[in-house]
Amino acid sequence: RSTLFPYTTLFRSGGNPQVQQQANSSKAQLDAQLQHAQAIGVPQSILQPVLTQEQQLSSSSAPFTVFNDQPATDYYANLGTRYHQLLVQLQGIVSVTTQQFQLQAQRDLQNFQIVLKQSQAKNVGNISAFSQQLNADESLLTAARYPKDYATVSTGANQAISALDLLALTYNQLVTFNKTITQMKAVNLDTT
Repeated sequence: RSTLFPYTTLFRSGGNPQVQQQANSSKAQLDAQLQHAQAIGVPQSILQPVLTQEQQLSSSSAPFTVFNDQPATDYYANLGTRYHQLLVQLQGIVSVTTQQFQLQAQRDLQNFQIVLKQSQAKNVGNISAFSQQLNADESLLTAARYPKDYATVSTGANQAISALDLLALTYNQLVTFNKTITQMKAVNLDTT
């Protein structure tokens, strides 16, 4: 028994289990927050730098230690620190992305409001459905919390703007057509 003792000490590895558990816990927190960020609509392209770094860390491994566990313990301590730094970076990304999407949704809704008022002033037709859509989008904006919520508001506002632009274009073409027919009738041209 005494002859085996030096060999079991010689090949110890793995580092401090508590430090290793803390690193695993930090990774689990980061992974959960990455899934949450994806679920709330943070674009993959914005998350990619964090995902890449997380994958690099995950693919690394603790050094093999022959005489003591300190290098492995240091590795796991550094790993835990890096995962925590990525978590803080990710939280900042989610916050900034949410603010950017919110501002864009507000701008898109303001543009929708402007185009709707212009359409009302030109009397381009029955646009009550657009007024209802504006009210619905304003309610969505008030209730929005996540990037995907703000993206929904932006999409709805931009689709309505496109439809109003098309309605105005069609209205202008009909006015021009009506003027042409009136001019043709004025000079006794057949308009049938």
